[in-house]
Amino acid sequence: IYEKFCELYDLCVINSRNQTAINSLKYKACFYLFFCEYIKSYPTSNKKSIALKSKIINYINENFTKSTFSVTDIEEEFSMSETVLYKYFKQNFNTTPKKQINELKIKIARTNLQDPSVSVKDAAFSVGFKDPLYFSKVFKNKYGVNPSKYYEHYIKNENKFKKPQ
Repeated sequence: IYEKFCELYDLCVINSRNQTAINSLKYKACFYLFFCEYIKSYPTSNKKSIALKSKIINYINENFTKSTFSVTDIEEEFSMSETVLYKYFKQNFNTTPKKQINELKIKIARTNLQDPSVSVKDAAFSVGFKDPLYFSKVFKNKYGVNPSKYYEHYIKNENKFKKPQ
C-alpha cells in the first residue's frame, strides 16, 4: 500500500503544474487507501470467497463456448461436489450453475443475432449450444421471442430490444 501511495504522490509532484491532474490523483490515492483498508477489515473467509467467486466467473468466461463444457467441468476444476457447487451458486449468484452458464451464452448469442447475416444455428453453436432447438427454447424463455424473429423485433424497436408483453 505504501509503495502505491508513494507512486501516486510522485505523480502529483511531477504534475504539480496541472491542478486538475493533482486533484484526480489525490482522489485516486484516497480511494486506493480506503479500498485497501476496507479489504483488510474483511474477514479472511470473505476474502477467500471473493477470490473463489472471481476464479469461477473467469473459468466460466474462458470455457463456456466449448460444446463439451458443463457444470461437471466446474465441479472438477474447483474440487466441489455437485451439491456444494449448487449451494455455492445459490448463495453467491442467486441462481444455479446451469442457469448462470446459459444466461451468459444467451446474452452473447443475442448480441450475435443483431447481425442479420448470423443464422440461429450459427449463433447457437458459437456460444457452445449443441442443439439449436434447445437454444431456441432457452432464448424464447429469456426474451419472449424466438431467436429467428429476434432481429426483426430488434430493428422494429430501433435497436433497443424490448421483451414482448
